[in-house]
Amino acid sequence: MPQTLPNELLMRIFHIRKFTHVLSRTEHFLYEKVILAEEAWALYFLSSLQSRPEFAARSVRFLRIKPAVQLRTAIEILQLCCGLVDLILQIVPCVPGRSYCLIDTLNTLPLKSLSLSLSLVFDNSPSFSLHSVAFFCQLTHLEIKEGWVLWGSTIGLEQLNHLTHLAVRLSTQWTQASLIKQILTNCSRLKLLVLWSTEASDEVKAYMRYWEISDKRIILADWSWSWGGLELEQDEFF
Repeated sequence: MPQTLPNELLMRIFHIRKFTHVLSRTEHFLYEKVILAEEAWALYFLSSLQSRPEFAARSVRFLRIKPAVQLRTAIEILQLCCGLVDLILQIVPCVPGRSYCLIDTLNTLPLKSLSLSLSLVFDNSPSFSLHSVAFFCQLTHLEIKEGWVLWGSTIGLEQLNHLTHLAVRLSTQWTQASLIKQILTNCSRLKLLVLWSTEASDEVKAYMRYWEISDKRIILADWSWSWGGLELEQDEFF
């Protein structure tokens, strides 16, 4: 006849399991959206996940990495958080050649939303197309930080077939109106185009009128606007 544990011990085991289950769910929730502002915090975050790669892959869905974090550290974190779908990458490269490691890492992620500076992935290339890099082709939401985007080329934005939300900086002196119109015409799935500028609102509106750029998908924003990733919707501007 099999032995049974005392009721009191069984109750303690039950409570331990219940507490562990609740703790696990709470930890999963805490790691779902993470903002790393400092290198020290990034290293601590990395060390907390290195022994639990499956947890890292399963739990972290949104990640914002600020400029103080080193690129090498960011790449290690991204390699662990391989289930990431929403990434805001605000760092800049400091070691020549590291951008290739970053491209390889980003290509392994199931990203849907990305905000970054293109200088992170293109090392002084005279010409390039976003369509030539795999991870750009799967994005639905994209913010490009550089101000020179749309000065002389669309850089292949209209070839990103899944793109629904796009944010780029507008310069009334340098941005070519024809390239804005080209994106609006050729990006078949585009729902929202955010044109943000540091210039006065009246100057931006005058630019839009002069070049006859009018489309219900366009939102004009100032320097205080911030990228919302997959949660970006038109409603937040009104």
